[in-house]
Amino acid sequence: MFVGVMAFFARISDSSIGGTFMTLLNTFTNLGGNWPSWVALRFVSELTWSTCVQPTVMGEAPEEPLQLPSSCYSAERQMCESGGGICQTLLDGYYVESALLLLVGLVWAWWGIPTIRRIQDQPVSVWAVTHQRTQ
Repeated sequence: MFVGVMAFFARISDSSIGGTFMTLLNTFTNLGGNWPSWVALRFVSELTWSTCVQPTVMGEAPEEPLQLPSSCYSAERQMCESGGGICQTLLDGYYVESALLLLVGLVWAWWGIPTIRRIQDQPVSVWAVTHQRTQ
């Protein structure tokens, strides 16, 4: 994919500043391709549903129930574990995020594929930077 993108940038770049322009376009491409990964990984823990479960001793609940939080995020996880509880994952955020992003991808493809095909049918002259002299 990198070679194809760079070949496209080489075709549309102004020859007098081609290297600089190609570097700028490549920087934008890298930024546009890297931030979604960070966002997706960031939200996995936020979309994970977990709860603090009080452990049983020999099949019986302890005499004195622990006051435990209902969810297990960072601060609450420490409270749960210090109180003798165990954080149990009910639904992993990976699956929630996968389903949501699949939906987003399908909607984007429904809209994007016709738009991309229309753009690809444009001649190279539409993409090329032309220098116009002012008099």
